[in-house]
Amino acid sequence: MELDRIPAPEIDVGVANAVRFWARWRPEGTAVRFRGADTSWRELDARSSAIAAGLARVGVRSGDRVGVLMSNCPEYPELHVACMKLG
Repeated sequence: MELDRIPAPEIDVGVANAVRFWARWRPEGTAVRFRGADTSWRELDARSSAIAAGLARVGVRSGDRVGVLMSNCPEYPELHVACMKLG
């Protein structure tokens, strides 16, 4: 694929917007590879949105601090992106 054919993402290119962008343009592309298992951009976007909704249901809002203690695992980027989606 030629990079000049990929549309530029929105001006506000934060983590959450970058994931949304790639979920639209390369939904089946690999976003996370961990121990031989791949997570697509579409899956990362959907899972992080579900986690963000769950965090919001328990009262996490934009600007809140979220502590995370976990080892390297495929769920870490999902949680990280979820927090970025909340602001």
